[in-house]
Parts: sequence; structure tokens; C-alpha cells
Amino acid sequence: MQTMLKKVYFLIAFILLITTAGLSLAASFAPPQPKLKIIPEVWDLGKIKPSSSYSLSYKVYNPGRAALKINNVRSSCGCTDVKISSKEILPNEYATLEATYRSGSIAGIVEKSIFLETNAPGQGNVAIKIKAEILPK
Repeated sequence: MQTMLKKVYFLIAFILLITTAGLSLAASFAPPQPKLKIIPEVWDLGKIKPSSSYSLSYKVYNPGRAALKINNVRSSCGCTDVKISSKEILPNEYATLEATYRSGSIAGIVEKSIFLETNAPGQGNVAIKIKAEILPK
């Protein structure tokens, strides 16, 4: 009985070993993919003056293993101008996304977005935020 139990344990261990090795091998043959990391993901300006202009800078980083392509960059409103230093970011490199936000004259909490369209799997459309509280005049 004990020899049979040892054989069963050995068989289970062998199957687990083969399965784990197969998964690791499959992952190592996966095609290189780009990835997108934005620093910071949210820019909180805090309390700001009305009718003022603010310059913001984001790092758009590619920690992936293939070139990251930025197909489009746009803002959620005309109060924010955006431009990116490069539309193709090589692995382990970054581009700079410059934004200029112009606060309105109406007091209150605002949240604006900048949208990036990329070729990164699962990150085709990404939004980054600008937050602020516009003080009364």
C-alpha cells in the first residue's frame, strides 16, 4: 500500500512539475509587447487662482519589450493644450507629455482628462487626470 501511495505522490509531483515548466516556457516565447506607465497618473494642482495658466509635465514610460506607439493625444476640453515629445517610445525609454491647463473663472472643484491612444495591449485608451479647486475671485 505504501509503495502505491509513493507512486501516486510521485506522479502528482511529476505532473505539477511538467505543467509549471510548460507555463514558464510558453511565457518566455510570448511575443514582446509594449507597456504604458504614466508618472504621475493624476496631477492635483490643489487650490488655484481663477483665470490662470499652469504648465504640467508627465513622463510617459515604456517598461515593455517592444516599441510603444502613441497614436493620439487629446484633452477633454479646450482649456488644456497637450503635446508629446515623441510618438514612439522604445523599451525602457520615456517621452515627455507637456500640458498647459487654463483655469476658468467659475469657482469650484474641476477634473479634466488627457487621453492617450496606444498600441499597448489592454492600454489602448488611457486617461490621465488634472484636478484642482478654483478659488473664488
